[in-house]
Amino acid sequence: MTEFKVMRDGEQAGEALAEREGLFLTLRCSAAYYPRVTRLYGVTRSEYIPIGIPVPVGGRLRLTKKYTGNDLKALSFDSITHFELYDADVTPVMKAPENGEEQREREDGAAETAVMTPEEESPEPAEERDTECAVTEAEETAECAVITEDDEANVEITEQPAGPIWRPAEDPSALFDDPELKETASVIENGMTAEDGESLLFAIPVTSGTPFPLMPVFRYGWSAMVDGKFCIVFRIKDGKLV
Repeated sequence: MTEFKVMRDGEQAGEALAEREGLFLTLRCSAAYYPRVTRLYGVTRSEYIPIGIPVPVGGRLRLTKKYTGNDLKALSFDSITHFELYDADVTPVMKAPENGEEQREREDGAAETAVMTPEEESPEPAEERDTECAVTEAEETAECAVITEDDEANVEITEQPAGPIWRPAEDPSALFDDPELKETASVIENGMTAEDGESLLFAIPVTSGTPFPLMPVFRYGWSAMVDGKFCIVFRIKDGKLV
């Protein structure tokens, strides 16, 4: 088992544990609750590796991912030194090393032992590509619904359903039956809705530096690009989240 720090704004916000479980390496991250939609990145000396978007579980932000040996090599996981959280619509950029640092980093990197690379490659049984999380019963539902965005690291994304016609949500509070959700939704601006069969899709754009209004029910949503905006989308039927 290998432990890493999870940082946010230069301070430690949580921790991440990586351990081998059969053919897979399981990464479990836990950080202090934050009322914004954030994305977790693995940080190496030369790049930020997108991991996924943590969801609120038990008063903390949590994320669980499983990786095969091929995944780890493709994502350079053996070079990760720590993890960092950024607002979900922000793409961090690695600063160029100062004079003399680049050579030292190459020398240090060559001397490091890969802490997360599997000892040997094993064929990947198709049935084990399932991303079911090995977590406690209380966390299982939310952690297995990890929301991720498509990027160059082969991280999966739930794509925007094809076909819906999106329109401005004139009165978001009218979408819900629950009094607390109605009150919370009443302040949402720039929301969009679209019909999808017998249910309704509700997309909320994510804005840097702004608390996400439906954070308490964040685990019911998924990420998607809607009308060119990075959004969290919820499915609503008969006034309830489904």
